[in-house]
Amino acid sequence: MPEHHTRQVTTEKLEEAIRNLNNTNLDNKVESIHSLLTAKFNSLAERFAAMAIPPHSPASPSMHPSPTPLHRHHMKLDVSRFDGHDALGWIFKIS
Repeated sequence: MPEHHTRQVTTEKLEEAIRNLNNTNLDNKVESIHSLLTAKFNSLAERFAAMAIPPHSPASPSMHPSPTPLHRHHMKLDVSRFDGHDALGWIFKIS
């Protein structure tokens, strides 16, 4: 008989646990988690978009193509001044 009583108590506890699960509002919990994840995703998407488009470039590169690169490297040259003689030699030298 004690074995039957143990089964009955276990069964009753399981039924009570199932009733408790049904009583909790799982839909609200899922909706809350969904809202939180959506907000985090949107925040990350905005941060990524800000990194993808430099602030000094146009918002839509396809509408305003830029033929030159954004960063130009300059090289300083030491060019002698034209003294008024031998113009072709001076042009050849600076070329």
